[in-house]
Amino acid sequence: MYFMTVNYPVTAGKSFNQQYYLNNHLPLVQSLFSKHGLSAMSPKLALGYAPGKPDAFYASVDLIFDSLESLKLALKAEGKKVNADVKNYTDVEPSYIFGEIAD
Repeated sequence: MYFMTVNYPVTAGKSFNQQYYLNNHLPLVQSLFSKHGLSAMSPKLALGYAPGKPDAFYASVDLIFDSLESLKLALKAEGKKVNADVKNYTDVEPSYIFGEIAD
């Protein structure tokens, strides 16, 4: 199994529409990527470095794929469509983390 995590850091002067992200963008990601090996998604909201501290990220999502090859195929086939939707909910520059899932 292989994962891609997309993080949206809290950034001064930037906006993030949480409702659009949850109700439109994530379902779009699931519908497009699931046919290419997306097996699970784990969205998280209002992430911080410690309980009670200010949020460090508006949101984060773990996208779990069957394999690295599945992830590559999904990004190649559907990545442009997914990225084109980002402007509808944020002007934040996301950061990415990739890796294998330990058994």
